[in-house]
Amino acid sequence: MEPKTVVSPEDQKKINEFARLYDREQQLGAKILALKKSIGALEDAESALIESDEPKIPVKVGTVFFHSTPESATETVEKQLAKAQEEQTIANAQIAGVRAQMAALRQQLYATFGDNISLEVDDESRPTV
Repeated sequence: MEPKTVVSPEDQKKINEFARLYDREQQLGAKILALKKSIGALEDAESALIESDEPKIPVKVGTVFFHSTPESATETVEKQLAKAQEEQTIANAQIAGVRAQMAALRQQLYATFGDNISLEVDDESRPTV
């Protein structure tokens, strides 16, 4: 059986959904990379606070710095770290779901169109998580 080359409205919906999922994958990948960077910085800050013997630590909130005790600063960093790690876990689960949906659509579209459609993503442009 020769692959189909006429695109039905249902097929077009699947193609559009695949494109939306691809865009979502890219957004989630960028978010995960930013969270990884933030987590690394927070872990570094936590280590620096543990090693610090300063009585007052400058803490940045928004665009303002205020002085805090090392214990309070450590608590703030730990809360931010826990929040970032939770967000990363959620984003990882979301990207896994998006990729599963993309795989299912890819299989359906290749079954319909064969080599007449290309849905493969370069590994260089695919976000790593």
